[in-house]
Amino acid sequence: MTTEHSATAFFRAEAAAVDNSDGVMVAFVPPCEIAEQLAREGGQPADDLHVTLAYLGNATDCTPEQLKLLPQIVSSWAMRQKPVSLRIGGSGKFSNSHKGQHVLYASVDIPSGAQLHADLARYLQGHGYQLPSEHGWTPHLTLAYVDQHFRFMPHLDEHRWTAEYVVTEVGRTRHQARLGTIPSGRHPL
Repeated sequence: MTTEHSATAFFRAEAAAVDNSDGVMVAFVPPCEIAEQLAREGGQPADDLHVTLAYLGNATDCTPEQLKLLPQIVSSWAMRQKPVSLRIGGSGKFSNSHKGQHVLYASVDIPSGAQLHADLARYLQGHGYQLPSEHGWTPHLTLAYVDQHFRFMPHLDEHRWTAEYVVTEVGRTRHQARLGTIPSGRHPL
């Protein structure tokens, strides 16, 4: 049995999609054709794949007013950002010990991504939002959640795209905001 075949078989047997329908985040979403190539049988569905830029916890962690205003606030931040280049170039795993799972992911390279994340976090905090701080920010695209360790990671082809939009997701509702619609320095909110 080949390494690729072993990883695929394990995905079928052990991976499970996770329902994050109560989560609040700001993310980049890959184009449909890339998401379909990255999605694995038994893992996260292609239309759920994303690269989280900022996670704000569950909807219950925000007030109804914060949830209502979040897309507008993210849009005002996005207007002064440039489109972002992303590159998928490998796979890995995180241990999610408090849930007894492993998170299998595609690694994502975002030039200046750490500064972009920090800038968005400061902007959101300046508008009264709290971001969970139990771990740092590592750009990745979650492929699946598995209950146990396995030896072989899936082979992923390299994928590149330029994100021209950032998505705000509140539960299952997504709002797109175009990046770079006004010159830097102007802040509408």
